[in-house]
Amino acid sequence: MKTLFTAALLLLVSCEAHAQVNAGTLKPEADLPFTMTQVATFNRPWRIAFLPDGQMLITEKVGPVWLVTPQGEKTQIANAPAVLYQGQGGMLGVFTSPKFATDRVVYLTYSEPGEETGTSGLALARAKLTIGPGTASFDNLAVLWRDMPKGRGGQFGAQIAFSPDGQSLFLAVGDRQRMTPAQDPNTEVGKLLRLTLDGEPAPGNPMAGKMGAASRPLINPPRHGSGEDR
Repeated sequence: MKTLFTAALLLLVSCEAHAQVNAGTLKPEADLPFTMTQVATFNRPWRIAFLPDGQMLITEKVGPVWLVTPQGEKTQIANAPAVLYQGQGGMLGVFTSPKFATDRVVYLTYSEPGEETGTSGLALARAKLTIGPGTASFDNLAVLWRDMPKGRGGQFGAQIAFSPDGQSLFLAVGDRQRMTPAQDPNTEVGKLLRLTLDGEPAPGNPMAGKMGAASRPLINPPRHGSGEDR
């Protein structure tokens, strides 16, 4: 019993030692091997994509996407898609094309509002980034893929990785707090999707044309503290 108590105490101390800390409340450390300089501030910043010329694209979960110079000069990019900022949702990922230096293409992932208030779904869009004197815009923006049906819940995934040959991309689709369909091969929820750069199923996908168990319709995630879907 004493050994068991000691092990439990050590586990508790270990968990407390690794508890999450809000880094924004920490004071600067004097012995860092680099220098930190604040150049700009944002409202719920989420992701950065660096451009070849040193500028940055920065998303704010509340909606805007910014073009930012290394000196901190900010230009809000026009024609960004509408998002539902709620909980874990909003404007999430921004990614440059593998051929950005020549095609100027940018990919965005975000929670796209549904027709019913409070609902949304993950969307993947592509646009051409046009930069002018003091201006920036997403031109010819098109949604390449969207998760349907839209519903409530967080955990959107929303990350992209490009294949080494630059011919396809991998889109992480979160489970939206709907654990059962994440195991269903007929649904995109809780999956990694391999798509062409145009958002189509990539040639050679191993599960192409294969069907699993019958899918179950599910709009909203389970209630907190309940093991049943609603």
